[in-house]
Amino acid sequence: MTTTTLSLPRARASVRARERRRIASRRLRTFELLSKQQHRLVAHRVVVVVVGASMRLEMTRFAASLPPPSLYPPDRVGRRSSSSTATRAADMRASDDADERDDEALYGDERTGATHAVRLTLARRRRRARDDDGYGKDDANEARVVDGDGDGDLRRLMDGLRATRWTTSREMRIVETHARDAKTVDATVRWRCRACSSEEARLARRLTESVEGMGLGVVVEECATLVTAPGYVPLGGWSDAAEMGRDLRLTEDVKASSSRFGNFGAATCETAVRAERVGVIRESVREFIRDVEDRFATAHKHVAYGSDAFAFKEIGSRGCERFDALVDLSSDRWSHLRTLAHTDAPWLPYINGLLSGGWNVNVSVVYSRPGAKVQEWHADGRHLDVECSPATGEGQAMPYGVCVFMPLIDLDQTTGFTQFFLKSHKTSQLIGFGEAASMLNCAFDGILKAGQSVLYDYRLLHRGMANASSADRPVLQFLYTVPAYRETKNYGSESIW
Repeated sequence: MTTTTLSLPRARASVRARERRRIASRRLRTFELLSKQQHRLVAHRVVVVVVGASMRLEMTRFAASLPPPSLYPPDRVGRRSSSSTATRAADMRASDDADERDDEALYGDERTGATHAVRLTLARRRRRARDDDGYGKDDANEARVVDGDGDGDLRRLMDGLRATRWTTSREMRIVETHARDAKTVDATVRWRCRACSSEEARLARRLTESVEGMGLGVVVEECATLVTAPGYVPLGGWSDAAEMGRDLRLTEDVKASSSRFGNFGAATCETAVRAERVGVIRESVREFIRDVEDRFATAHKHVAYGSDAFAFKEIGSRGCERFDALVDLSSDRWSHLRTLAHTDAPWLPYINGLLSGGWNVNVSVVYSRPGAKVQEWHADGRHLDVECSPATGEGQAMPYGVCVFMPLIDLDQTTGFTQFFLKSHKTSQLIGFGEAASMLNCAFDGILKAGQSVLYDYRLLHRGMANASSADRPVLQFLYTVPAYRETKNYGSESIW
């Protein structure tokens, strides 16, 4: 915890002087951080006390903590004049402009490009009345941000926010915006900046000025930085899980469904394989798992099956109590599975649309035993071609591989499921940022019935959730890839047989 006690003018002057002294010594380190992608999510707790202004800010946020986002401290007694307020705002702008000129050369380096995901908490501007003693007091009837022509106001606010610009050297632009509710707006900002908290304070002030200057009677109560990353940061534009589910659902319009898949990186196929067929496959899979475990017990006693990590030609360990075992589709044992994968699976029209140049398919049994813990976020496939533009979130290469997960049992919170970080397939620079999926409203829980399926881009970040049940959680994985691709990452070269 950091506690600072200073008068307001001295506090500002001290911060500016300290940052200027550090620029020269930290410049190379700043470049190194940005180029090596050493941004991460960390929790900070900061207490700032400014004497004479009665301002106390306590906040816990992901990413580096921010000073108060407002341009000036709140008025305790309601007697501050408008000229005093305007003077403070003008002084702060002049200070920012001076720092911009000092640092202009720094922003010419492309490695200073970064994306900030910020959350704005909004409120209607309160009318102030006078009590009998002449002191100010808040109107007790505080309005919601969007009332009256609420949708129109919110739409104008979002449009105005997207139009926010900075100096030319900053190359600032709003990439995505999303209204989480009537009082909270998320936005991702792409700009050139130094890796320090004073820059985040400047960004907060700039966004505050932009919103409060739109003439909508809205003030920014808080502007918090959620995530800082060197590349593209996505936002989920859904109001709830039901709306997300509708957008991810495959429809009869294959072209439209493929377009949504390209943006989100995942889709659900609610047309289930027939229950009788799923039952036959499930029994074959259970027998197959018993054969694999018996083989380890007799021929590979040095491997602690369930706790050791290993990679054989036919099976790899997915961590504690997690396994991925390839099946031989050419074997008569798996003829029913071969027919499903190649001929009549309900997801095949979409695979043909996404991989129009032809495809190969491998099938494996991905299973988690009781006691399996939550996995780390990871992507099964590498980025082999162009990634999206961090300024637009568009332009990434078409998928070279599409996975289909089909559970053989009904999934729920107890059995566990696979969680996906939507839109994370667009760039490799989100690797390491999986924990941000929920706060960015991009986490999708793949809770399905037996025989239903979820399709996802092979580059998409995902993780298996814990299995708190008393039975295995078997899932079939169909990996469809372009003909030129060969999977070498997830398996070894030695056969278990």
